[in-house]
Amino acid sequence: METVTSPGFPTSYSSHVSCVWRIHASSPEHLVGINYYASLEKSFYCRTGILSFYDGSDSSSKMLLRLCGSIPKIGSIISDGPTMDVHLLTGPATGGMGFLLNVTDVERCDGNLTATSEEGNLTSLDLTHSYFSNQKCTWIITAQNENDTVKVTNIFSMGDKLGHFSTQCNHDVVRVYDGNTTEGGQFPGELCSTVDRTYYSSGYTLSVVFEKLTSEGVQLQYTAIPESDCNRTYNIGNDPVYIQSPGYPDSYGSDLKCVIFIFDVMDTPNLKLDVVNADIEGDYPQCDNDSVTLFGGNNGSNDPIGKFCGNSSISPVGPYYSNGRSMKLVFKSNSHTSRAGFQVVVSHTTRKVVPDQSENCGPRFQTATTHPKFLSSPGYPVFSPINADCIWILKASDPNMTVRIDVIDSDIPTHPIFIRQCGQSLGLLYDGPSMFDTFLLSWCGKTLPSLQSTGPDMTVRFKARDAYNMTGIKLKYFATNKPWSCGGAVDLTTDRERTLTASYETYISGECLWTIHAPTNTTIKVNVDAINHFPSSCNVNYLEIYDGNYDNSTSTTHGKWCGDTNADFISSGNVITARLHFNVSNRGMFRMILKAGHFSASRKTRLSASRYYEYFTSPNNPFNYPSNVESTWTIEGDEGYHVGIGVVFSSLETSAGCQSDYMEAFDGMINIYTYLRTHLL
Repeated sequence: METVTSPGFPTSYSSHVSCVWRIHASSPEHLVGINYYASLEKSFYCRTGILSFYDGSDSSSKMLLRLCGSIPKIGSIISDGPTMDVHLLTGPATGGMGFLLNVTDVERCDGNLTATSEEGNLTSLDLTHSYFSNQKCTWIITAQNENDTVKVTNIFSMGDKLGHFSTQCNHDVVRVYDGNTTEGGQFPGELCSTVDRTYYSSGYTLSVVFEKLTSEGVQLQYTAIPESDCNRTYNIGNDPVYIQSPGYPDSYGSDLKCVIFIFDVMDTPNLKLDVVNADIEGDYPQCDNDSVTLFGGNNGSNDPIGKFCGNSSISPVGPYYSNGRSMKLVFKSNSHTSRAGFQVVVSHTTRKVVPDQSENCGPRFQTATTHPKFLSSPGYPVFSPINADCIWILKASDPNMTVRIDVIDSDIPTHPIFIRQCGQSLGLLYDGPSMFDTFLLSWCGKTLPSLQSTGPDMTVRFKARDAYNMTGIKLKYFATNKPWSCGGAVDLTTDRERTLTASYETYISGECLWTIHAPTNTTIKVNVDAINHFPSSCNVNYLEIYDGNYDNSTSTTHGKWCGDTNADFISSGNVITARLHFNVSNRGMFRMILKAGHFSASRKTRLSASRYYEYFTSPNNPFNYPSNVESTWTIEGDEGYHVGIGVVFSSLETSAGCQSDYMEAFDGMINIYTYLRTHLL
């Protein structure tokens, strides 16, 4: 060890000094290590009083470190080669103490190792060595047999680490690369003295780089294992972990069955697996040849969560979610031609956990083909479980097709107080392969909705709680390449509601026209509501309802509906026409719930007035009110208060002396009566 100081150290150095020290290691195989103490002159933005370290023989080499300022600085630095240049440049002011450098000749800490079936040990610098803040030690471990792979794991000492376990590598970090170079290889992760992890190469070479070295040290074990021995276990900490198939990216072997377990060590509820690249023999999504099958959950990773094969650039796959703290990946290959394989990355996610599948729901993943298939709730047509939660993910057999769903039977209890409102029992539809994708529709009661996905996947969820003596649901699903078409003839019955839906994402600009028939001598009650965003301007997207059949030249609309508020309509006869006008520049979705029966727009309603504004509307608002309606509202206020009425909007038929349609109010001691009467148009 030698010492280098600035001129005059530890007293102040002179002004306008420019000094250069060129330091050589004892041999081309050694490095230059420096421990420094520096206190230079005061300087703004390091303009004067600068101490620079260069990794080479002059200032054109890579700069390793620059120091300035009067605050004392203590640290260390090491060169990448056998030479280091140190430059001191002072300004017109004096007062800096200068610097003291302890220079050390350091042996390189990298090289090549051979892995065999016997375990070998690799240790970061021990206590006899000096440590430098930027020091890196690179070791390339190559299996003795080219058909083997390399396994490396750290020796985790519970006695040394007890009470100090951490998932973060703050010192003695080991970075592992898949391949024989840190530039060209893949970085699958890191380990350290406080993290118990194991990494594997996909081929016969693995690179290990020690960084942030301290006196604590890290000891690794490495060994060679046959490529066919491809069962693995990975622990996921703060950083993502990359996982490759054996032989990636060249080719995997035949007749493989690799079972890879992945566990979370961070107490997070969910893991996310992204497919970086896949080139696996087989046609997606059938995957009849080679395949990767994924399982998740907290109970031994037994719940299927996905399957992929083929070329990921042609058929995008993933991401997949563990839905619990563990995941299992099973890779199988047959005896035929193999391909490059796969590379995936596993990380933590804030995505919520999907509920466990209830008993008797059947498989969660279903394949939709052009031939219709059927799904039903547990016990259908006699719903036996008190509580159930079923989630079915329907995937079209052809990724260029969409999935169509027709509910053919439904008996789900509605809220006991609010009619048509679903309580804790309902059916739900989502546009995608997860219940966290775009929500499309929920329903309960006896409604029979039909809907089509915008892509190759749709998710159906059936929830039932305390559903005694209910039938449940039965639906038909199939894959189709036909666009979803809305409109047509709809027949209603008095014993069942009917649900019609429409989504802008599935249409081009245009309109849908439904002609809705009810049995003779009945009327039709319609409830309209927006599910997703529905523009409040009725100039672009709106719904019109006609009381009777529609004729483009003679029919008169009963009004338009748009926006996010619900609306009701009661027909005067047994036929109505609903006309939806839409434009794809806006996105939204709505539904109509239809019921045939003996409904009347005339009604008597009792309301309570408070100190806050309350609102009531004429029948069918915002649609036109029907003919021959007499509606009465009785409004009661607290004793000692008056009741005030303000007309926000009014559009009644004009007539002399208001003889045709009118609204009038009566002032009483306690009650105010308002009365609306319309005549036959």
